[in-house]
Amino acid sequence: MRRVAPWALCARRTEALGNLARERAATGDTAEAIQLYGLYLKRAPNDAAALAAYASLLRDQAELPGSAQRTREAALDAINTAVRKNPDSLKLRRMLALTLLELKQLGTARQEIAILREQAAAATAETLAADGIDLDEIKLFEARVCLGNENISDAATLAAGLTGFDPTGTSFDAAWKPGPFVTEASLLLAVILVEKQQDPEAAQRVLEKLGETAPQDHRAWLAQGDRGTGAAPESSRHAGPRTSGRRGGRRRGRCAAGSLARSFR
Repeated sequence: MRRVAPWALCARRTEALGNLARERAATGDTAEAIQLYGLYLKRAPNDAAALAAYASLLRDQAELPGSAQRTREAALDAINTAVRKNPDSLKLRRMLALTLLELKQLGTARQEIAILREQAAAATAETLAADGIDLDEIKLFEARVCLGNENISDAATLAAGLTGFDPTGTSFDAAWKPGPFVTEASLLLAVILVEKQQDPEAAQRVLEKLGETAPQDHRAWLAQGDRGTGAAPESSRHAGPRTSGRRGGRRRGRCAAGSLARSFR
């Protein structure tokens, strides 16, 4: 019987680990797939495709409700490594930027978002679609970084541009067409208006417009809160300049927008 060289046996075992990890991932057994990929990558640390798959699995795990800080940090480490091996992957670069934002590593996030913006600008529409990249989401990332760095003016301008809202707080652009991230941008803008610019009435207008723009999105309605306490009824908003009505409308607007600000953090 012909003996198998130790190096060949080791290579077979490594290949078997990789195949098993991919099979477990394909069947939805995320926990076992992560363990198997971890073992495989100790033997094959330069497998770019496996690094990308491992990073994606860890990112999915980090997105689960109640995930611990260490889970997100482990995902960040894996995504960082995967990006170094797959520097042209828009999907991984987006994943890295988002994870950095969530961990509030704003300086590094800003750098990665800048790279992502440049790469996305040079990519074809087909590549953007395949990698799940939307230019509006990149602007939203930039707005979140600005807000985190207390660059309130730029944060408001970026978010407003995604909602059609006039940054002066007076009106909406009639020619504006909503994009896929209008809900996220509107919620962020409302937070800025309430917490940073002390303008709950403008925030309430943004939320009401969101209810009209995205009537099927439950987040739009949850953000507005109960109509009875979260916003003045239609009749009171147009009833005229009575002092008590104005005070009540402002108080109710503050209630709804304030609740939003707390839930959006």
